[in-house]
Amino acid sequence: MVQSKSDLVKAQLQTEGKSTIDGIIKNIKFASNIETSYGGYTTDSTNLVLKVPVIDTSENFLYNPPGSSIKDYDYIIYHLENKNLHKIISSANLDSRLYAQNGTDNILLSNVKSLSFTYPGVSMVTVNVTIDNTTQKELIEVNLTANGRLRNVQ
Repeated sequence: MVQSKSDLVKAQLQTEGKSTIDGIIKNIKFASNIETSYGGYTTDSTNLVLKVPVIDTSENFLYNPPGSSIKDYDYIIYHLENKNLHKIISSANLDSRLYAQNGTDNILLSNVKSLSFTYPGVSMVTVNVTIDNTTQKELIEVNLTANGRLRNVQ
């Protein structure tokens, strides 16, 4: 069966959107806190600021002396700007996985019609994104929703 251009565009939007949301949920699960604000961004319905524990090359958390809390944190910020979903990373220089990306502002997804973050619980985030694209004949929209729970809450 031959697929129409609309079907191909819809499949591409679904694939890109699901991959992006899966990455956001992965970072939510790894986070220790949803920060009120950081780096000029405030957590609200279209911005999400995550505080993420620092890990070393063996993927161990870096701690202060026994009994104290984690020493440094990374921050991951998701925000919507001009129909583009951005991911900004601010990393502690000790973190083996994120430091190479420190200070980056990457566009994860384009053609975002709407983005919302809702917080149904202290450690839960629901992500909803609608992306669209126009073919020669029609407007194609895809809506995706996923939930993530912080797993490193202290």
